[in-house]
Amino acid sequence: LGSEDGIPAVYAEALQMATKRVLHEVRPVLQSIDRAARSEIRDHYEGGETRAAVQRMSSLLDALQALGEAAESPRQTQFDLTELISSQISMEGFAEGQVILARSDSMLVGGDPALVTLALVNVVRNAVEASIESDTPVVINWGRNETSAWVSVLDEGEGLPNDGLTAAFEVGTTSRTDSGHFGLGLPTAAQAVSSLGGTIALRPRRDGGTAAEARWPQ
Repeated sequence: LGSEDGIPAVYAEALQMATKRVLHEVRPVLQSIDRAARSEIRDHYEGGETRAAVQRMSSLLDALQALGEAAESPRQTQFDLTELISSQISMEGFAEGQVILARSDSMLVGGDPALVTLALVNVVRNAVEASIESDTPVVINWGRNETSAWVSVLDEGEGLPNDGLTAAFEVGTTSRTDSGHFGLGLPTAAQAVSSLGGTIALRPRRDGGTAAEARWPQ
């Protein structure tokens, strides 16, 4: 996702085509399965394994759609990064104290708000889920200079091994396959930042946890 020499553009186009084709073919089939199951199973459908499987497949299709959207060409505009972060974190409905915003001052940056949102939401969700057992808050900080804007997400969660930092951005990589995860969150975030012409990096924190930083040009 971070390679050069024109490969990202080719990859992004192929990714969009593939995800759109899968969604076009699979969503109607899943809807038909859902309707048939409701009709045939009736009162036993709600709360049953069939409904759970349909919901899981639907969530997978939503994740694939987000991955495809992350590969779209950016629609450059100027926006308030502080307002975007604050509103998106509020919309996510995290429990009180789970996420701390490091600043509140207005900050105008350039970029595509939709792509920034995709990257932000996926990285923060990952950090919050990694921090559940440690019961520590995720801290979000952001800023800009003459050449770039950045968002940093810090957690004190389970962390990642050094040899797993790069693999974390590969599609399908997840340690939570038993809880509804598909390994698409960080790849979606990375693709969104790549579409902005930027980079995203993970690094282990000295006292435990992970720091994720997304940076894109201004």
